[in-house]
Amino acid sequence: MSRRTTRVAACISALLLIAAPTTAIAQTSCGVPALASGQTLSCTTTTSASMTIVPVAQLLLTAGSTNISGAAGGVTAAGYESGLGTGIVITGPSFTVKSNKGVNVTLVNAPAFTSPGAKSAADVDISVAPGIGTCGITWAALSTQPLPVQLTTPRSLLNSPTGSAGVSSQLCFRVRWRWSTDGPGNYSLPLTISVTAP
Repeated sequence: MSRRTTRVAACISALLLIAAPTTAIAQTSCGVPALASGQTLSCTTTTSASMTIVPVAQLLLTAGSTNISGAAGGVTAAGYESGLGTGIVITGPSFTVKSNKGVNVTLVNAPAFTSPGAKSAADVDISVAPGIGTCGITWAALSTQPLPVQLTTPRSLLNSPTGSAGVSSQLCFRVRWRWSTDGPGNYSLPLTISVTAP
């Protein structure tokens, strides 16, 4: 290519740059040359940020088991006597729920004792106190439900329509001990607590 041809091509290129629009179509990258005249061209880039939050719920129990005998060493004669009427009130674990949306906490269990005798699950009531408190003081005002009802209707322990950084409730047990059916040995009652975020 001759020197003259090179000079003409350079002039055409310069004219094309001057005639170019000052705003380019949005894109993820661009470059702007500086013109000899001191003018500059500009272009724009775009980006966005997004995230997804899934339903999150956390259930915390203060204890994994509860001694419902009424005494550290087991059921005593006094326990049998007091258990014949209104029963012995035992403070169980408290639970705290944290969630970013409404949740329902449900007690679902197979209401049958593993026992050496013939003790009935009907001898145990479960109640829930709002907040963390003493079951003996609040029991009279609480809604109770015998365990056999769990066979057909799971027990709703807490229903929160909105998210919360921590809602606490107290599980309370009332146990009736009977001389005729509750013999020596080890007793257990499995309880399953579930939390769902519909």
